[in-house]
Amino acid sequence: MELPESRLAIVAIGVGAFQSIRNESFAVVSNITSGLADPMVYDANAEWPAYFSAHPSLTQKLSPLMYHNPEMEHEVVDRRMDSPTFGATQVLPFPRDPRAVVTIEPGVLMRVRGDGRFHYRVEYDVHHGTARMPELFVPVPSGASLPTFESPGNVIEDDVVRELAYE
Repeated sequence: MELPESRLAIVAIGVGAFQSIRNESFAVVSNITSGLADPMVYDANAEWPAYFSAHPSLTQKLSPLMYHNPEMEHEVVDRRMDSPTFGATQVLPFPRDPRAVVTIEPGVLMRVRGDGRFHYRVEYDVHHGTARMPELFVPVPSGASLPTFESPGNVIEDDVVRELAYE
């Protein structure tokens, strides 16, 4: 499997724990100790979205679920102050192989473009964060000045119950 290479210190692309059995079926195992995951569907547009997404207190692991996903590009911007590649930007082709996993640490701005419906799995590892209630999601307009983020702290302990709620 040929994977793109990330130049950002807090974005990694590697082989994950998904295993394709055939083009139509998969064995799915967790890439993280907490096991907090969601299957997702994203209808991508050929234009870049007007907003970046940032997750200051979550490490995300993204994995494609199907070989026939459309070709996608993932723009990532390192905005974590303690990162050696702070300020760096890269556009990466999103892997199409379901064995791939893209790890995005807290403090990265990201957005995706492509042409079609993208099926993927996202797994979350929750960090302590710097506030009493960690900030999980920050939308950032692409034309605005870009925020900076502090180190997210350690991943919360294994014995803490992780439950994410959606509005």
